[in-house]
Parts: sequence; C-alpha cells; structure tokens
Amino acid sequence: IAVLVGLMSHFITMDISHDPNLPEFQQKLESLTEEQRQIALDNLEGSREHSWMQIPVVAFMSLVVIGVVLLGLAKGVFQAEVTLREMLVLKGYASILLVPETVLRTLMVLVKGSPSVHTGPGAFVPAEWAGTFVGNLMTAINLFDLWQGWVMGVGLAVLASVSQKKAFFAIFTLYLLWIVVGAAVETVAPRIPPPPPGIPPSIE
Repeated sequence: IAVLVGLMSHFITMDISHDPNLPEFQQKLESLTEEQRQIALDNLEGSREHSWMQIPVVAFMSLVVIGVVLLGLAKGVFQAEVTLREMLVLKGYASILLVPETVLRTLMVLVKGSPSVHTGPGAFVPAEWAGTFVGNLMTAINLFDLWQGWVMGVGLAVLASVSQKKAFFAIFTLYLLWIVVGAAVETVAPRIPPPPPGIPPSIE
C-alpha cells in the first residue's frame, strides 16, 4: 500500500520535482562548469523516466534492513526469542504510516511548487543555517519517523517481553545515532574537494 501511494505521489509531483528551473537546482548549476551543467541536465531528464523504480526498491530495502536491526536488538540486547519474520511484520505495520506522510508531502509539494518540503523542524531552519550541522540535524528529524519509532517500540515491547520504556529507549537511541551521523556526513561531504580530472566516473 505504501509503495503504491508513493508511486502515485511520484507521478503527480514529477513535473515539479524534475523541473530544471527550480531555484534549488539552478543554484547547484551555478557552481558547475558548462560540461558538468549539461551532464546534470541530462541526468535530470533521464531520472524523469526511471526514478520511480527507486520507490519500491528503497521501501523493501528499508523493510529488510530495519527488520534485521530490530532482530539484532531483540536478540542481542533483550535476549528475546523472536524471528526475522516477526520483525519484518513489525516494521511492515509501522510502514503504513508512510501513507499519511506521503499524502501530506504531496499536498505540500503541490502547494509550495517545490520538492523541498519538511515534515519536522526542518521547516523552521533559517537560510543561514542551511548546510550547517544543526541545520542538517533539524532537517533530518521527521515527525512520521518518530511516529514509526513509537509503533515499533510498542510492538518490540510485546514481542520481546520487555517494558515499553526499554523498547522506546533502545529504538530512539539508534534513531538519534542515525540522524546525528547522517547530519555530520552531510555537513562534511560538501567540503571534500572533487577528484582530479581524468578519474573515470565509475571511480568518482
């Protein structure tokens, strides 16, 4: 269900998200050479036809990866006798929250006319904080992710026979670690100089 809603949202907002005249895209083009600009424009046009494939792939990868993480958490930390199937079902139930999130994001994109929308404190990040660690951290926080974490915490507490307090603490500690590391990488990555000319794209 979540994948189908995601695909519908993709095609509804495709003209906006793949518009080469978007201020965000034009700003990125300013720092590129003429050749690099043409490549970026060609990639944007090419992704228009194939980017929808990422939606089911990312959804199922997320299901499996988080299912394995929950399994490791239940067995390694709580010493619980659970199965991977149970953890996949738990993440699957939590993933239904992608539906209201996707619907809300779609409406926000259509109203704003830009794919740059946030369902968390990222909506209040001032322009001067953009690209900073604090700005990236605030942008990474998603209220629907927190909602999913709450649902998984309830399910994990039941399946692993532990208190909800312990389950919530474990899940939200991992979530906090994830967004902090992600924000740090995103902050440092733009400062890393590009590879010297002549290196094949596959290595870049």
